[in-house]
Amino acid sequence: MQHAEHFLSRLDRLPRSEVDLALELYRDAELLRAVLDAATLPERVERVAISLDDPVQGPFLVVTRGGHFVTCLGRGMRAGDLPVVKRGELDAISRKIARLRERMDLAKQLGGVRGHARLLRRLLVASDSVSREDFLAVAA
Repeated sequence: MQHAEHFLSRLDRLPRSEVDLALELYRDAELLRAVLDAATLPERVERVAISLDDPVQGPFLVVTRGGHFVTCLGRGMRAGDLPVVKRGELDAISRKIARLRERMDLAKQLGGVRGHARLLRRLLVASDSVSREDFLAVAA
């Protein structure tokens, strides 16, 4: 992975609690992709501001539509005409991704794809013998 040196050098513009969140997003390309995919962005926009607190005052992470980190804007620095992904949206998407990852881990622990087939068969044939955990794995 090539590091976004400019972005990383601007982390000092953020309070410590927001640096942790910024780095978490920086290290989790799948989460960033989910955030960008879920956001309603104008078609031709190349960059997006992700609000870490206030959607007007910031601070913001500026990223490209392709998921590359550009810079950090501290509180009071304006995002200009960039579309803004609000903190609430970021948090909601993060929770969904965390739940999905938990379900996928549970499914792997319970036997992967072959295990799913067995669980589905048990669910159809002898549903009263399926435990809550097994049902959650199938539901995942």
